[in-house]
Amino acid sequence: MEQWKPETWKSSYIEQFQKLRCFEDVWNIVSPIKKDSKEISESMSVVVRVRNLVLPEPGRYTVYDICAGNGLTGIIIAFLLPVKSVIAVDIRRRDRPWELARGFSYQERDLRELTPAFFEKDSIIVGVHACGILSQKIIELYNTSRAKHLILMPCCNGKIDGMLQFMGDTCGNYAAWSLQLGLLCKGKVRIKQDKKIISPKNLVITAHKER
Repeated sequence: MEQWKPETWKSSYIEQFQKLRCFEDVWNIVSPIKKDSKEISESMSVVVRVRNLVLPEPGRYTVYDICAGNGLTGIIIAFLLPVKSVIAVDIRRRDRPWELARGFSYQERDLRELTPAFFEKDSIIVGVHACGILSQKIIELYNTSRAKHLILMPCCNGKIDGMLQFMGDTCGNYAAWSLQLGLLCKGKVRIKQDKKIISPKNLVITAHKER
């Protein structure tokens, strides 16, 4: 497991990623990546939040990286954090040497075909920029499964309910869509803007079910 030094997390996400001792190991697996700076900042934002959940209970959690794409988020977590395992899921499998990351697997599966039974008890579900209704499906799986935590970064807007359309007129459709998604989540929910993410779509939804 990578040694975490809290002071390094005051810098930008790109700098933080490049300073990690596992940086080359991670990059050798996931590259090439289009828009790499943007994707690194998005992944690191999620990794920081997963870190806060898993460090108090090392080895307890399985992390599911849904709509994983190039697998960057899950690979960083696998190298860096004391998790039980990391399972990345995407409808299109990327051809990468995933076997080089211990405790990591990449499954080519359609999110819409997953069931609540797929997720282990007390697991963590993460989703980085899942588009539209896919974010809703991730929330549905979180709500109905035994997963305990959700970290979701919405991307493309879905259909905004009438009661929230007024918010779209004042704060923007992305903020309204993110609020609508947050209201769907079970447990204690928080929506926070992370300005260190290199994207205008930088709201992060976290949800935690009560024990």
